[in-house]
Amino acid sequence: MERAEGPSSDAVTAAVPGYPLAVQARWPADLVRQRYLEAAPSRWSVELASLLLLGVSMAWLARVLRQRDQHIEVLRRMGHLQDFLAQVNQEAALSSCSAAFLHKVCDLAVRRGRLPLAFVARPDAEGRFRFIAAAGQTGYLDGLVISTDANEVHGRGPIGAAWRDDRPRFNVHWDFTAAVFSPFVRRARSFGLLGLSALPLHHRGERFAILALYRGDDVAFNLEMRTLLTELAADVSHALDVIALRQTERALLDNAAAGVAIIRDRRILRANATLAAMLGRSVDELTGQSTRIFYRSEAEFERFGKLYADLSAGGRLDLPAIRLQRADGHTLLCDCHGQLLPDGVTSVWTLIDITARERMQRLYRALTFVGDVLLQAGDEQTMLHRACEALTQGTFFHAVWVARPDEAGRMRMLASAGEGAAALQTLNISLNDEQAPLVVQAWQTGRTVFHNDHRNNPGVAPIAGFLREHRWAAALAAPIFRGGTLWATMAFISPEIGVFDNETVALCTRIGNLLGYGLDELDLRERLLQQQRTEAYRARHDALTGLPNRFALEQHLPKVIAHAQRRGTHVAVGLIDLDDFKAVNDTYGHDVGDELLRQFAARLQSRLRRSELVARLGGDEFVVVLEDLDASDTMDRLQAALDRLHAAVEAPFDLGEGRQATVGMSMGVALYPCDGQDAEALLHQADTAMYVAKMQKADRARWWALRSALPHGVQAAALAAAGVRLPK
Repeated sequence: MERAEGPSSDAVTAAVPGYPLAVQARWPADLVRQRYLEAAPSRWSVELASLLLLGVSMAWLARVLRQRDQHIEVLRRMGHLQDFLAQVNQEAALSSCSAAFLHKVCDLAVRRGRLPLAFVARPDAEGRFRFIAAAGQTGYLDGLVISTDANEVHGRGPIGAAWRDDRPRFNVHWDFTAAVFSPFVRRARSFGLLGLSALPLHHRGERFAILALYRGDDVAFNLEMRTLLTELAADVSHALDVIALRQTERALLDNAAAGVAIIRDRRILRANATLAAMLGRSVDELTGQSTRIFYRSEAEFERFGKLYADLSAGGRLDLPAIRLQRADGHTLLCDCHGQLLPDGVTSVWTLIDITARERMQRLYRALTFVGDVLLQAGDEQTMLHRACEALTQGTFFHAVWVARPDEAGRMRMLASAGEGAAALQTLNISLNDEQAPLVVQAWQTGRTVFHNDHRNNPGVAPIAGFLREHRWAAALAAPIFRGGTLWATMAFISPEIGVFDNETVALCTRIGNLLGYGLDELDLRERLLQQQRTEAYRARHDALTGLPNRFALEQHLPKVIAHAQRRGTHVAVGLIDLDDFKAVNDTYGHDVGDELLRQFAARLQSRLRRSELVARLGGDEFVVVLEDLDASDTMDRLQAALDRLHAAVEAPFDLGEGRQATVGMSMGVALYPCDGQDAEALLHQADTAMYVAKMQKADRARWWALRSALPHGVQAAALAAAGVRLPK
């Protein structure tokens, strides 16, 4: 097919298979150009959109990669901090010196936490922080002034603020533009310090120091890091208390006049200096060793080992005249007393060298019982009473007593034992007596005083008849210090003249010190227990209202349901939501709203009976649990209980400064067993009923709704209006 040549044309030729023919098609070039231009806008739009989409995708991908890198960096920092925390807790388990422990914490912060600088500082009497431990870029601390006074420029930083507020402060590099950082920022940046966490440390329940941890990167302190660092400060504070307790225990052992060893599986866990000296060894030589080191031969070791069966059966064991071997090869003859501890495998042994004078030997034997008292006594009175008893049994002490002045300046008896001790209450001993008895002299001087012959002591003339009647010939009074302060005096009475020689005086003084250490340990244990009780209370109670919280409710409800199942009774679970509470917050602010919640919680609690519980879930939502509802009159008892609770909102709330507010409440109630069989189901059903009551508050007959009594259509319509989907 032929076509005349035009001004511009193109052609395509195609052969016909099997024939000597070809087909040729021609078209004008202008037509091609026209068709191309007609289609170009749509094609260009697609191409441009594709390019834009590609650009957006590249930008999104770059952002995702940046976020991933940031997340990886945060995870890396968290890993370093978690490793740091683990190492600190491991070190706390081994440390016996608080100063060395704090230095180790700072060193671990730099080595394991990858932080450029860590230090511990505490203020002196003038409010200037002194650095008691540090590691890393410590050159930053040279000449650095930090104060606790907010009125001083050097006291406005995070460390001073953390000390004053007693709560952690976290700052990062972009915070350094604030005016409070002006004394520190240039110096900090020169050392590459870009972020700081200031963590208060506590010791014995009081503020102790600030642990400062500096960062050299721009990764912010996120919630997880802040939680971890707060946990670190709590662990370091707890470790300081434990180390102090450990040091007290060591002081108890080291001040015991008898040798003391704590043994498990015939291996020495702890030994005091007295035992080490008796055996001619050091404490380190004994610690961790098998008790085989005590004996001359393997046969002696095996013979003694068979006696552990008697210790396990009876809980205690007295072994007179046991032969032990000193390091120099000499034989040491000791009386041994073993006491099995409650774990059933650890025992405390006291060893008395009976080669000493017979008199001192009997006194040391009494001290073994004193050691038991100090290790096991659970309260002050038991410790003092049993110590007095132990010191008068089988010793040359006729009577032992402990006294301290009362508010009127009269010596008041705290504990006593021995002949004539009961009659001490008849004596009227005053700090103002002209001829002061020994116990008053010991109190006034804080030192041990004694007299070896009362017959030639004119100072005891007012009580000479009492002394003759009870055969008190010589006496000694030693001070007892508790918490570093003079607390009481301990009197030792003997019917023999001249018994208080230098060795006996030193021993009695040591007994007074030992009792002081024991009392210090009791105080520390009580502080630790109180801290544990406080933490346990906080875990189960709402911080704002003091009511049980969700965790306490989750523990309480299953027990109540199990009890009702056994007794065949009903349980009511009511979910309360306050009406018009938002208006109080919007009008007066959240602080006033919090005060209303506190008053409302107190009103609810005052209307509860012993078997009823109210808990706060959060916001203005509360849960009431009513148990022991008899199946025959459940509704009557429920109505009466809820009427009683509704009185909590029937009077306006006084919010101070002449402000008053009135709120109502809506409650949804679910009953066990008809509305649910477990705690989760009951709370869910009560929540459903509460929404129904809330939606109908404008025209409802009563302020609460029972889940099982709701018509399905009514509750479905109300909940749909609230955007709540009913369970199928």
